[in-house]
Amino acid sequence: MDIYQNEKSKLESAKSGIEAFISDIDEYARNHYKNSNIKVYEGKQGYKLFMDSRLKVKDKVLYEIGNRKFVQEFVPKGKEYDSYIADYISRRVKLGISLKYMTDNSEAIDKFDTTSSNNLKEVRALKGNYKFSTLISFFDSNVSFHTKLDNRLLRVVIEDKFITNMVKSMYLMIWENAEIIY
Repeated sequence: MDIYQNEKSKLESAKSGIEAFISDIDEYARNHYKNSNIKVYEGKQGYKLFMDSRLKVKDKVLYEIGNRKFVQEFVPKGKEYDSYIADYISRRVKLGISLKYMTDNSEAIDKFDTTSSNNLKEVRALKGNYKFSTLISFFDSNVSFHTKLDNRLLRVVIEDKFITNMVKSMYLMIWENAEIIY
């Protein structure tokens, strides 16, 4: 009986060690994924950093869906904004990166948000009374969700090819049924 108890004790100890090892792997994966696959951009400087990061896109296509007013309430209007956006568009076009932007029918489009072959941009609006409260942007294996915290703009970017491919599939399905109206 002592041999049985001894072997049982060894197996339980090994099982406990394996469970601890697996737990450590899970914890490492959760922390590693969170630290390396999720980025948060905040404020005006974060806006510029995020926009500039999109110019490194490999697929040469940027996708956006949502209500740009949500973002624009945090970005100062005027010469500084106009100058930055004009420069950004120029750099994007020189790199051959196109933009597909889909909005709802409630949005008043500004001078930068129109379909333009010169700017490699196509804007479509959803049919019906769908209203977006924020903006989602994605490219390559990155998807960005825009939100507000304490009246500050935050862009939460998740780098994950599976999540991005799912968002892209849904987007393209909706895109095919949207109208080019701008």
